[in-house]
Amino acid sequence: MIFIVEKSEKKVAIVSGASGGLGSKIVESLRREDYIVAGCSAQKREDAGDADHWRHFDLTNEILTRRFVAQVLEKFKRIDLLINCVGYITAAAPFEKTSVADMKRIFDVNVCGPAYLMQEVLPIFKAQNSGVIINVSSKSGVYNTPNLAAYSGSKSAIIAITQSVAKELIGAGSDVKCFTASPAGIKTKMRAKSLGEGAMANQQNPGIVAEIIVEMAVKGTVAESGRLIKLPNGANVIIKNHNANVREMLDDKVPQRVAD
Repeated sequence: MIFIVEKSEKKVAIVSGASGGLGSKIVESLRREDYIVAGCSAQKREDAGDADHWRHFDLTNEILTRRFVAQVLEKFKRIDLLINCVGYITAAAPFEKTSVADMKRIFDVNVCGPAYLMQEVLPIFKAQNSGVIINVSSKSGVYNTPNLAAYSGSKSAIIAITQSVAKELIGAGSDVKCFTASPAGIKTKMRAKSLGEGAMANQQNPGIVAEIIVEMAVKGTVAESGRLIKLPNGANVIIKNHNANVREMLDDKVPQRVAD
């Protein structure tokens, strides 16, 4: 007997880091937008926001990443969105006290992991001339943070990669979009791990930050100072105090943002 699996009518999103404090909220928000969500994480599944498809593996492994994307495509017959929400951080310390092993791990997880997933979905998105990639960076990637030099550097790197790819897409006349979201402090276990429990006070609610990121993904807009901003390709959105601030790419060939 032959079973024919038809392409899903619903849009399909991949969310990496889906078991984290922010990632799980992104999954929940996407499901409210009627997306099918395929989640993955290097951590064992504790809370993946009830993802429709789940895999636990080391996101820095190219082979496992390729296999995961292939499985999602085979199961649902489409991929429309990638949100990279992976993150690794160590306890804050002066740069000279940061071990080489820690630096390598930070860059492997925060840069190479998202990049591998991007490389797998980009051919799919280019072929269908549609799709959105959002890499979650950090405010530390824009305003680099003392005692978190390696982490800040990794988050700056993912912004640079995102914008370079956006320029490639613009140059090719593609409708595929690439954005970064750069939140300031969020009330998550990751922040407590780095800066201590005391650093959790008065930080952003991960659910609200997730809603802003999902609006970027689904609608291509954010609310900034009371205006609805249509995001130009390559935009980096800083999210602080639950408010968005849009930073465009520094390139005179990039279209200017438009207020609706």
